[in-house]
Amino acid sequence: MARSVIRSGAARSRGAHVVGLVLLLMARPSSAADTCTTAKCHARVARAKHLHSAVSGGECTDCHKPIAGERHKFKLAGKGNELCYGCHEKPKGKHVHAAATDGCTSCHNPHGSAFPKQLKEGSVAMLCRGCHETKKQPRHRPVADGACLRCHHPHASDQRALLRQPPLTLCGTCHKQERLLPGPVRHAPVRQGNCGPCHRSHGSEPKLLHQPGKQLCLGCHGNKIDLKRKVVHAALAGADCMACHLPHASRTRGLLRKPAPVLCYDCHDRKDKTRYIHGAVLLGRCAECHDPHATDAPALLRSSKQAEVCFRCHADDVMGRRRVHKPVARGDCGRCHNAHGSNVPKNLVKPQLELCVGCHPHTKATGKNVHAAVSRAGCTACHDPHGTATVALLKTKRSELCGTCHGKKGGEHIFTTMSGKPHPIKGKPDPKHPGRELDCVSCHVMVSSDSPKLFYDGDSRMNMCARCHGKDLVSPKLDKSADPKPPHTARAKGSEGK
Repeated sequence: MARSVIRSGAARSRGAHVVGLVLLLMARPSSAADTCTTAKCHARVARAKHLHSAVSGGECTDCHKPIAGERHKFKLAGKGNELCYGCHEKPKGKHVHAAATDGCTSCHNPHGSAFPKQLKEGSVAMLCRGCHETKKQPRHRPVADGACLRCHHPHASDQRALLRQPPLTLCGTCHKQERLLPGPVRHAPVRQGNCGPCHRSHGSEPKLLHQPGKQLCLGCHGNKIDLKRKVVHAALAGADCMACHLPHASRTRGLLRKPAPVLCYDCHDRKDKTRYIHGAVLLGRCAECHDPHATDAPALLRSSKQAEVCFRCHADDVMGRRRVHKPVARGDCGRCHNAHGSNVPKNLVKPQLELCVGCHPHTKATGKNVHAAVSRAGCTACHDPHGTATVALLKTKRSELCGTCHGKKGGEHIFTTMSGKPHPIKGKPDPKHPGRELDCVSCHVMVSSDSPKLFYDGDSRMNMCARCHGKDLVSPKLDKSADPKPPHTARAKGSEGK
């Protein structure tokens, strides 16, 4: 009896456990029965390889909220991107991807995708090309590789175009600055940290340039360089700007490949081998006289008037003088001077006396006695080669000019006459040259003479005196006729045929 009672109690206990287990199982929700991704509902959502964590965790209500009183109807837990920002960090930066502004679902599938990060396309490049136009080959290497995110941030950035870094820094991660920036002189866009004015970042002509060759440079520098002018530098006409310039940086002003004139001498013969060198050439400043790009003047001179070129450095204190040397008045400085250099002082094209006689043959020293000023210093001892206010381009009035070397005393000659008085050299009329005042050249020749003391006539001082004071003084042979103008060279009377 006791045993039956015990068995009966045990049976009741086991039954109670079974009933409790059944009730517990009935109380727990079955995932197959109460989630959104069952076969009867949205099973396809859960089949994606890469699922939104809310989907994979069965937490659909994180985003979809049931509508009270409505059967199987839901509303989003937030509007647009704000819904995503409930779990995901909001993009930070001055510039936000337009797609992120329009909605994260422009690029991402909200439930799941066959691709990482729930992207709608299999590659970032394909996804980007859905909105952004692509260029034909050649392409920038990251574009060709489909690696848009190598340069761009997908959501937001403080840099324009969503760049990951400032342009120059970003480009420098692949293009080494040691090679691209060999010196401290930087192209203005490079100095501003912007490669974009010259290069198209995704794809274009060779080297990703917006335009080929010099056309690109003229886009900014065209206001200074006119290739329609008469004379264009051969290096520019036959090639492009890179023949002389570096595109990014240089050690030389103007982004030149080499300092001038070393760069110029790569094509042009050296101009610094003469004894005397023009200062501009010596300093390597070829561009002081020559325009390196284009001009309307021969030899790329900066002006068609040579004098204007010279006066850029040499002060124009000549024009406007009472008398100007004819080559100077014509602006023909090259008639006397070599523009680059010479073996003659002052860069003259010939030794001074030879140069002057070439145009003024009557001044050639043919007499036995040559004026010391001429033999020692040349014509410029007395004449200003450019211009002056005095006749014959003399540096000052004749009587004053001679006195700078030969002593004078109040307008009277240092030589004393037979009367014991000095001979006058100013203030009285010249008896041999009507209309002209008596001065030194009334008796003396300026360049050379066969007579002593550079007299016009005679073998002695007395013979010269006879020109004005009468033939009875010394010789009946002397001619008292007036001279049309004082000659530069005179031969003594009686020396003809010798």
